[in-house]
Amino acid sequence: MNRQSVPIQRQSLRVAYWVGFLALLAVTVAPGMAGVTPVKGGPEIDGYQCMYYPIPYPKLADSIWDCAAGPDGKIYLGVCSEHSGGSAHLIAFDPDTETFEEIFDAQIVTNSPANRMPQGKIHFTLNAHPDGRLFGATHFGYLKSSPEEPNPNPQNLDDWNRLLTDPGRGYPGGHLFIYDTKTKQARDLGIPVEFQGVRVMTLDTVRGHLYGLSALDNYLFHHDIKSGETRVVGKVAGYNPYGMAVDQKDGTMYTADGTGRMIAYRPEWKKIRRLSPSIPGAANGKDDVLTVFVAGPDGRFYGADHVIKHLFCFDPRVGPEGTVTDLGRFLPPDQDCYVIESLGFDKNGLLFALVPTLKKEETVRTFAVTVDLKSGTKKSWGPLECRDERMNGCYRLTVGRDGSLYAGTRMDGPKGGAGRKPIKPQGAFWLLRIQPR
Repeated sequence: MNRQSVPIQRQSLRVAYWVGFLALLAVTVAPGMAGVTPVKGGPEIDGYQCMYYPIPYPKLADSIWDCAAGPDGKIYLGVCSEHSGGSAHLIAFDPDTETFEEIFDAQIVTNSPANRMPQGKIHFTLNAHPDGRLFGATHFGYLKSSPEEPNPNPQNLDDWNRLLTDPGRGYPGGHLFIYDTKTKQARDLGIPVEFQGVRVMTLDTVRGHLYGLSALDNYLFHHDIKSGETRVVGKVAGYNPYGMAVDQKDGTMYTADGTGRMIAYRPEWKKIRRLSPSIPGAANGKDDVLTVFVAGPDGRFYGADHVIKHLFCFDPRVGPEGTVTDLGRFLPPDQDCYVIESLGFDKNGLLFALVPTLKKEETVRTFAVTVDLKSGTKKSWGPLECRDERMNGCYRLTVGRDGSLYAGTRMDGPKGGAGRKPIKPQGAFWLLRIQPR
C-alpha cells in the first residue's frame, strides 16, 4: 500500500501561500455563553472534590477532544462535531467566575469552504505560551447534509486518502491558529500539511518552536513561531500516535513511531532520530503507539501505550538514548481498560489518570486513578458520576492555576445501565473539575 499520499512539494507551496496571505486574517472574538451552577459528583478523592459544570453549548456536538489551561488562567476546550457535520468551537471556562465564553468557530477563523469536509475537531493541539498566546490546530470532520446522514466508511488508508483528497468534497487541510488572550483576537496561520488534519501538537515555550503530527499519514511538521515558517520534517509512523512532548531544558521533541520506538527531533537536525527504547506494548513484540505523553515534575516523561495500556516512564538522561520503564497497569487485572488519553500532575506531583473500562455490553465507566511515583502506589478512587449518571468521554486532562485538574466529559447514561446515551444539544457535555479542598 502506498502511504506516501501527501505531496511534500505541494505542502511547501501551500504553506507559503497561507502564511503569506491568510496569516493577515484576524478575528475579534465576541464573548457569549454564561455562568453555570456546578454539581458535586463522584468519586470521592482524598483532598479533592469532583465538581461538574454543565456546558451551555447550544449546538450539536459529539466530543470534547482537547482541554488545556490557558496563559490567562482560563481553561480552554475544543468542542467538536466530527460526526454531526458541523465545525469545532473553541470555548473558555473562567474558574474564578465559573462562567463559560465562546471564543470562535473554527470554520470561520480558518475561512474554510462550506462545501468541503469541515474543520470539525480541535484535537490534542492546544498549547499555552507564556506571552499570553494560545496555539492550536484543527482536524477534519465529516461533510454531511444533516447529523442523521451516515458517516463515510473508509475500509483502509487508501480509501481514507481518496476521501480526504477528493477535489470536490475532500478536506483542504487542518489549520494552525493563534488566540491572543490579551487582545481577544484569533489569527489563522495556514495549513501545515495539505489534505491532512492535525492530531496532536506540543510547544517549546523557551525557544518558540511548535511541533505537530498530521493525520492520517503522520507527518511531523515544525512551525517556527518567530519567523512564521512551517516545514514538513518527515513521516513518523504508519499508525497514529496521539502523544508528544518537548523537553524544555534542551528543546528536544519526543514521540513514538507506529512500532513503539521512541523518536527525537530538534530544529537543527536534518531529520528525525529513531531511538532504541520502545514503549511497553512494543517491548512485548507488538506494534504500538503513544496515546498520551506528558512531562513530569521530576524531568522525566510519563505516558500510556495503545496495546497493553500500561503507564510508563521515559527518562531521556539515563542511557545513551534514554530509558523506558514499564510502570504497569492502571486498574486491577480483572478490570480491562480502553485507551488511556488523560494524564496530568497536580501541584504536589501526584499523577492523575482518567481510565475508561472496556465492556462488551457497553456499560463503560471512567475511573479516577492516582499514582504516587515515589512509592509506586496506584489507587483507583472509583468511577466518574454525576446526578446518578456515568460520566465518560474524557480525552485530555490539564491542571489550572488554582491546582484543580480539568477535563471535558459527557453524560453517558444511568449508573449500571447499558449502552450509550444519545447526544443532544445542551446538557450533554460537562466540565470536570477535580478541585483541592
